[in-house]
Amino acid sequence: MAWIGIISYSCSYEGPDDIPGLQECDTAGLSYETGIKQIINANCALPTCHGGNQTPLLTNYPSVYANRNEIMQRAVVERTMPPSGPLGQCSIEKLKTWIDNGAPEFPADTTGGNIQCDTNVVLAYNGQVKTIIDQNCATSGCHLDGPQRPWFSNYLAVYNNRQLILEKAVESDQMPPNSTLDSCSKEVLRKWIEAGAIESEGDSIGGCSPSTPRYTNDIQLIFEASCAVSGCHDGNHPKMNFTSYNDFLAIQADGDLDKIIKKTELPDPDMPKVGALDPCSIERIKNWINSGIPE
Repeated sequence: MAWIGIISYSCSYEGPDDIPGLQECDTAGLSYETGIKQIINANCALPTCHGGNQTPLLTNYPSVYANRNEIMQRAVVERTMPPSGPLGQCSIEKLKTWIDNGAPEFPADTTGGNIQCDTNVVLAYNGQVKTIIDQNCATSGCHLDGPQRPWFSNYLAVYNNRQLILEKAVESDQMPPNSTLDSCSKEVLRKWIEAGAIESEGDSIGGCSPSTPRYTNDIQLIFEASCAVSGCHDGNHPKMNFTSYNDFLAIQADGDLDKIIKKTELPDPDMPKVGALDPCSIERIKNWINSGIPE
């Protein structure tokens, strides 16, 4: 997980006594609610820093827990955060002890990350899920603009690859390549996918788009993830290739667009070979074809 962005110099630094009233350094029984939140709020989660315009936000326990390794590296080991000067020695010792002990939320907790993980609320992409994906997967050089495909630059791309994310990031720890997701992030992703992977709170089904989808905004992502893959409709197919909008214009000219719908609707579909499309993607393809395949 990368520490995103250049941290603003407005982050607070108040020297060794950076917590008002601190007289001695007691590191016994530390939890987020009893000691750590005070340090984070006083020095990092400020309106002009990681409480407002700097990512990652450190405004609650799940976000602090998810970024605990970066906090350890920057604030404790390197002491480059806050950028205006290091934390006081006692605050550094408290953070190190808390993280080393599992970063619990409350004093009675024996572990961190799986407490108050915000999974009982309505989980939507435009919320915790996008934050997790953006911080861990859709990063420069990886699934944002790099050689790693598929790209996860928007909701439909993430939705269409949700089973891959479940398998690789949640169930097997194969992604991200240089680290693993914390237990809270895994649980959020798992429950979001199992509940239908909706985009925004209030949606009844995930993956759906307007009744008249367009190739560039909607359909291209479906075919790139499921059909225009190596050994299939990737440009080497003898009759149908799905690598560009012009390919579909050629299929339309040949009168073969209906074949795409029939293939995806078979009771035991042999297309796509990577697995059947979900009902919403099929509906989007049908609406797109019936609307004259708008670009």
